[in-house]
Amino acid sequence: MTRKDKGLSGRVKVQPILPPLSAEKFYAGIRKRRGPKRKQLTDCSPKQQKQPTGGNPYRSYTISYKLRVLAYWYGKNIRCGPTKYREPTQLEVARYFRIPVGNLSHWKKDEREGKYTEARKGQRRLVGGGRQRQWKELEWALYEEFRQRRAIGRPVRRGWF
Repeated sequence: MTRKDKGLSGRVKVQPILPPLSAEKFYAGIRKRRGPKRKQLTDCSPKQQKQPTGGNPYRSYTISYKLRVLAYWYGKNIRCGPTKYREPTQLEVARYFRIPVGNLSHWKKDEREGKYTEARKGQRRLVGGGRQRQWKELEWALYEEFRQRRAIGRPVRRGWF
């Protein structure tokens, strides 16, 4: 009997003979991973952004902002009873404006010394602010030697300094 006699032409349909395996037998040769089972992505909550630790981040403030904070500190009165008023403390002002407490004492000292009178509103640094030079005469002597060497046409590199 040939295939044509059976009525089969082309491909033969194959039926599975073996019964399906159980999960324990199917995964018998595979080792399980150690540790807790993985969670589905839908069960996981998105990662939260970490807050910076170690105090307040560094910020620079304009002189007009500093003067506004100091004016609030001196001019604002807080009610502390039915008829009594008081000025806010340094800590209360710092919390209200969310600035470090140490900044307020520096700003108060600078205002007493008159550093903010010459400055412009949008300015961030004072004129003549920063660290002062330690050896002014030595720097001038070094600068003169540098100019003489450059005038001769000799190279000036880091090692020379």
